[in-house]
Amino acid sequence: SQISVLHQQGFQHPQRCSEEIVPKHRCSAFIDTRLETLLRSNGIRTLVVTGTTTQTCVESTVRDGQMRDYRVVVARDSVGARGHLRHLHDAALETMELYFADVTESVAVIGAWEAGHRNIAAQSAF
Repeated sequence: SQISVLHQQGFQHPQRCSEEIVPKHRCSAFIDTRLETLLRSNGIRTLVVTGTTTQTCVESTVRDGQMRDYRVVVARDSVGARGHLRHLHDAALETMELYFADVTESVAVIGAWEAGHRNIAAQSAF
């Protein structure tokens, strides 16, 4: 089961077969959305977080997910910030990796999905 979270600012996303779409209106995907209900009802315990504004939306969602006892993975090469905010992006990645999430490359996430592995962090260490 896949769940996508979209910020409501004019983005259109074609719904994929069996994919739930969760519109969000705040920095964290957990605030005022049905995300947690969908995750719990589908038995999802691991979140893979990607997106823009690493230092706000991504980090807010990562922190909220970790505080709700989810295993959180951030695909380092699938998050970003505007050029002049790169230092905040880097600091957010460091903070998330130290305290809230496994931070790895998207190739490790894809490899884990394809191989059916549950421990993305161990795979990315190689």
